[in-house]
Amino acid sequence: MRVKFVMGHSQNTKNIISFLYFIAVGCIITLQYWLSYDHFFVVVGTFFGIPLWVSYILKCVKKKEFTKVVFYGLNFELILFMLLWVYVFKIQESSWRLHFFGDKNSDIAIFAMNVSFYIMIVADIFFDIALNKIRIKKVSRIKESILSDLEINVWLTVFLGYLIMVFWNIGFGTIRIYSTEKGNITYLTGRYAIILVIFLSVILGILRYRPGIVKNIYYDIILLLYLLELISVSFHGYRYLLVIICVEMIEIVFSRIEVNSKQIFLLLLVVFGIYVLLTLMKIVYIQNAFGNVWYGIDAVGKHERNNFYSLIAIINNTKKLNIEENTYINGLLIVVPRTISGRDIQTGANVLIKYYDQGWVGTGINMGAYYITEAFFNYKTVGVFCVSIIIPFVFCIVEKMKKGNNFLGKYFYMYFLGQVYSIIYYGFANYFRYMLYYFLLILGIDIIHRLFFVHLASINKKSIYIDY
Repeated sequence: MRVKFVMGHSQNTKNIISFLYFIAVGCIITLQYWLSYDHFFVVVGTFFGIPLWVSYILKCVKKKEFTKVVFYGLNFELILFMLLWVYVFKIQESSWRLHFFGDKNSDIAIFAMNVSFYIMIVADIFFDIALNKIRIKKVSRIKESILSDLEINVWLTVFLGYLIMVFWNIGFGTIRIYSTEKGNITYLTGRYAIILVIFLSVILGILRYRPGIVKNIYYDIILLLYLLELISVSFHGYRYLLVIICVEMIEIVFSRIEVNSKQIFLLLLVVFGIYVLLTLMKIVYIQNAFGNVWYGIDAVGKHERNNFYSLIAIINNTKKLNIEENTYINGLLIVVPRTISGRDIQTGANVLIKYYDQGWVGTGINMGAYYITEAFFNYKTVGVFCVSIIIPFVFCIVEKMKKGNNFLGKYFYMYFLGQVYSIIYYGFANYFRYMLYYFLLILGIDIIHRLFFVHLASINKKSIYIDY
């Protein structure tokens, strides 16, 4: 009895300390604002908050909520990298980033990232508690929401046909060359890759929810061919493809194991290995594209630096926003035919780049659209607060959908998880339309399933049973 009391008392003490620490981090962030982003408080406060960010990410890993793990993890990596780059090593910048280099600019950007991260954790805790009170209704007619072996083979044949067409046109991919010409090989490869990823997410979704599918040799062959093609293309300048594949595969592995400290440590090693590989891929690609060793070396951390300094540039921007440049509105209109919308829609990256580097405008170079940068660009400080609340809400909903028995919810989760990378770095107009296309695909698969295969099974008086 005394042991239980001591354990309970210890847990209560731990919870109180965690709560006080959480409040302390919030107070320090508030103090940073009151002191006009004082350099000392921004740096010290950010390092002081690192244990909070790390502990929350690990908590999400243990709960197997990988949309949150990827989002918070990549944000934490960006903050940590820039802290080391700017404040510890004090490395001088190059190219357009040099115009925004300096402690004061960096302090404001780091502060904005701290605020967004803190609001997200608060919102995530709130929505998690609120949504946990909503019970997931189990679908009583489960067999109508699960694909049969026949259906899977039919769709695999469709996916194989598209893969053969892609391979016929681009082979294993060619070196990416930035251009605005829609007919060049780079543009075509990018279009093909987007659809390949959509189909791969369906294929991996089958693996995620049908463990026994690995006994299907036809399925194994299609999966391997898709992985081979996409990994090959990723090594030719499309690194994001490798990120999507790794994220979805890691989630599948962790969905089947009990998470403990050893597996978390192995996950960290795998993530670090992927990061090193992506960095080496970038260095080699830049060297091959520009034929200069220095360009390759300068590519280290360039993705993080571009997003960080673009945030600074947009915060410092004093120009009035043209409503036609609102990237959120454009993200909705980009799926509408131009004859109806009457507008030539640009993605967030193409809109934002005009405000910090005129030299790259029109070249096809994509600097991305970091989610805080995009929010501030469209609605200033209010935008940052709103997006920091909306994103955790969406994540909680999607994680809730994954745990139900709904076909659309389960399969949508796989693609959504892979697109978290785009949600962080590439803007609303970039990921919204592709999520819509993917949703329409799985909706079509579900409708065809219900109209034909379930009806056929009922006629034959056979149940379509798949082991979950």
